[in-house]
Amino acid sequence: MACQRLSSIREALVEGIDWGLITPSRLRQWAGVVRRLRARDLSRYPPAKRQTLMLAFLSVRAEEVTDAIVEMFDALVGRVFSRADDELTDVKGDRDKVAEACVRGPGLTSRRVAGLLELRAAGPIRLHLV
Repeated sequence: MACQRLSSIREALVEGIDWGLITPSRLRQWAGVVRRLRARDLSRYPPAKRQTLMLAFLSVRAEEVTDAIVEMFDALVGRVFSRADDELTDVKGDRDKVAEACVRGPGLTSRRVAGLLELRAAGPIRLHLV
């Protein structure tokens, strides 16, 4: 949804706008004017001023939507890393349990350990150690 919004904003923007000496705060001010006005009120401005205000609004809006998309992506990547960390912790815990079982239980052969590791590859295992 946000990507579609950004795409439509970029389609409406003129390519290669050079704002020159216009500061970002001035652009935000002009964008605020457009946000506050109704379309009827905006149409009363001379065409050059109206188009300048609209371009400023679209430029600022494109920046805002891009920032929102980047924030969503960062949150998504953070969740993926968090899940990976949780899985790694589970795997390390299971590996430690298998190693402890090997040390404690002389009846646990390498074949049984290999079987446990194959089960682990298929999904999480829970070892009940005595």
